[in-house]
This record gives sequence, structure tokens and C-alpha cells, in this order.
Amino acid sequence: MPSVLKNGPRFWVSDTLKLPVGPTLNFSGIYARWFAYPAYPPGISKIFGNPKGAYKQTTIQRDSVIGFNAGTKIFVLVDPNNNPYVMQAGSSQFDTSETIQSLEQPNFASKLHLPSGWQYKAITITKPLTIQAIDGKATVTTDYLANTYDSCTSPSTAACSYNPLTGQ
Repeated sequence: MPSVLKNGPRFWVSDTLKLPVGPTLNFSGIYARWFAYPAYPPGISKIFGNPKGAYKQTTIQRDSVIGFNAGTKIFVLVDPNNNPYVMQAGSSQFDTSETIQSLEQPNFASKLHLPSGWQYKAITITKPLTIQAIDGKATVTTDYLANTYDSCTSPSTAACSYNPLTGQ
């Protein structure tokens, strides 16, 4: 059943973004645009701000290309299998003081309630990084504060132009 989930306020952390969007619609005075079909599980509204619901993979139908320039600081979640998830959008929905600058602070990871084996890293990349949806699908996850990250891997192929953890 179609539903609506408040997903913000957010701020992009990429340098470039190609993301087709639908027309602006008015929902009783709230203006919104379509940009993806997420395959969220029932009870998704309980995921954001809840450590039991965060850090789970979700497949989203969207045709996107996200770019980061050389010299850009990127924010990466690393799962226990050493798979990187690169932040595409920060959120001030649960922490109104969150900014790009706060994501860089050494103590930021302590706010994320990371599950065992997970890590958070701020990495300055030395070459451009591109994350592309594969066959119109992106694999994403959210952290405890509702920041969203794109997976650099998918079931069949890499979504990132290289692994930002290794530079390869």
C-alpha cells in the first residue's frame, strides 16, 4: 500500500547529483516531490532514530548518479564484512545541530549507536568517486540519526567507481 514518510529535513553531502524527480505535489499545504520507490519494510517510521531499525539494507528503485570530487571529505559506514556505504544525505531530523561540519568531528561516531563490528569514517578522497544505481536500483542504509548511505556493492556488481576504503 502506498504511503508517505517524512524524510527530512536533509542536506546533500555530494558534489554532484543526477536524480530524476517528479512534479511538485501539494499534500494539504505540504509540498513534496517523488524521486524513488523504496522497498521499506512495514513500520518504517520506527526505524529512524531507533538503533534496532537502522543499519539494515533497503533496495530503492531510482536512476541516480552521485559524484564526489577529488579532495572531498566523504562519510562512510563500514559493515562487519568491510563493505563501505557512502553517505549521500545528512539529516537534521533527529539532531537539529547536525551539519556537514559536525559529521567531520572525531566524536560523531559516538552519536550513531553503531552495531557491533560497524565503523564510521570520514575520508578525504584523492580521486573522483561516482556511485551509480545498478539497473535502476540502489542499495541504501540509514544510521541511527537517519543519515542515508549508498552501498558500494550490490548483489551482482560494484555501484561505486572504486572502493573508497582502499582506493582501488
